[in-house]
Amino acid sequence: MVSVRQYQQLKGISKNFSYGLGAGMILVILLSFFTQICSALIQTPPYTPSSPSPSDGAQNQPVNLRLSWLGGDSDGDTVTYTIYIDTSPSFNTANARTFTVTSDTYEYIKVAYGTTYYWSVSASDGVYYTTNNPVWSFTTQILSAPTAPAPTTPAPTAPAPTACSPDSTATPNPPVRCAAALASAPGATCTAAPAG
Repeated sequence: MVSVRQYQQLKGISKNFSYGLGAGMILVILLSFFTQICSALIQTPPYTPSSPSPSDGAQNQPVNLRLSWLGGDSDGDTVTYTIYIDTSPSFNTANARTFTVTSDTYEYIKVAYGTTYYWSVSASDGVYYTTNNPVWSFTTQILSAPTAPAPTTPAPTAPAPTACSPDSTATPNPPVRCAAALASAPGATCTAAPAG
């Protein structure tokens, strides 16, 4: 049989065990909550984009080109990149364009011939954005005019005759052959005025 005193001791142990289990659960919940808060507090921003391609100041670039850079995030978060491109380094002209991608490459942007462009990339991991992003530039190739075919060289022409000479092959009274006739049609003859 259990005495009243033993009963009260058992009841206290049971009660303390219940409170201990409840306190343990609360402790686990609080610890989890603080871990999440600490993770958020030590969250780091993504890396500032660097190592652009085409390289800063590149010349003679094609008008259909691929932009790429180094990026990432030390926390392993997904990074979204925003690309700014314009003919002004302040990105404020009517030609300014903005693109958003989730990789560190933007394929085949189409730009004009013989133009200098400025571009920059900002990165976001959903919590932080990069700031003070570098501005890079490149200049596109100049559109060259189609090459005209080379002019053909005309065949050399014989000089105009200055005198006629007798044809020694004809007999009697040889006709006089003109040098121009010889150049244009072999066998042609011309008559010289008799010497007088």
